[in-house]
Amino acid sequence: MSPSNSAPAGSDVVLFDTPAPGVALLTLNRPDRMNAWNAELSARYFSLLEACAADDAIRAIVVTGAGRGFCAGADMDALQSIGGSSEGAPSAEAASGSHLQSFTTTVPKPV
Repeated sequence: MSPSNSAPAGSDVVLFDTPAPGVALLTLNRPDRMNAWNAELSARYFSLLEACAADDAIRAIVVTGAGRGFCAGADMDALQSIGGSSEGAPSAEAASGSHLQSFTTTVPKPV
């Protein structure tokens, strides 16, 4: 199963393409924010990465950024809205994606 070329409405923050046989191209697509990482981008990126990892036709995954920068890092506006608990522990929103942090390095294909 190939990852969908057509992104659902609102999920075009990461674009998918196959520019050559066996090659998947994921493009972080928030150039107005220097492709800063937020929850929406994270969900779409890891969904596409997982689909690429499961697709036997894809042998390599290239990740790039739209515009003049690859990725500025975390979207500071999004981080401010997450916050933490009164005890200083991460909020549920912040902790929910922690298991994905190493996923890119464990994909059985070159990324």
